[in-house]
Amino acid sequence: MTGFSLDTPSAASFKAEARALREERLRAGMPISHGAALEEIARRHGYRDWNTAHAAPPDMRLSKF
Repeated sequence: MTGFSLDTPSAASFKAEARALREERLRAGMPISHGAALEEIARRHGYRDWNTAHAAPPDMRLSKF
């Protein structure tokens, strides 16, 4: 992925997706580590790995006017 858009998820949203994936896999009887979940979520969003995904999207913060 290149560039930045308002649709780019933050690192916090990647982590939340990874937690949800871990819970889903645990319920299915196929537990995975948090690191493996982060890697899978990063790939789902088009990144090579978690490190690349974490470095790319800045946490989005709304500024008050």
